[in-house]
Amino acid sequence: MPWRGGNLRCVLKTRAVDWHKDENLIRDGKLSVTYRDLNGDGVDDVEFTGIVEEYPDGDFDAKPLRTYPCRKVFFWKAGLQCFEEDHSQREGFESYAKFGD
Repeated sequence: MPWRGGNLRCVLKTRAVDWHKDENLIRDGKLSVTYRDLNGDGVDDVEFTGIVEEYPDGDFDAKPLRTYPCRKVFFWKAGLQCFEEDHSQREGFESYAKFGD
């Protein structure tokens, strides 16, 4: 069914794709996303998960030096009418900016 007008509004903004070649990559280039109620409020939340791979000096033909899981969780904020990251649940982005998207 085609969309027939109306408005779209962004309710979540984050980086979930990493194809650029530096010293770390997200395995397969993107995070997986699931929608489920994580905090028991009756509203589905958003969880991004994946595997970070760190490479020696950006040598992507080499075996990764280290691999580890990563995770971001976003809860619906009714007052703001958008999803907001719960930074206390962020895992595995040590080699990325501390709270960068």
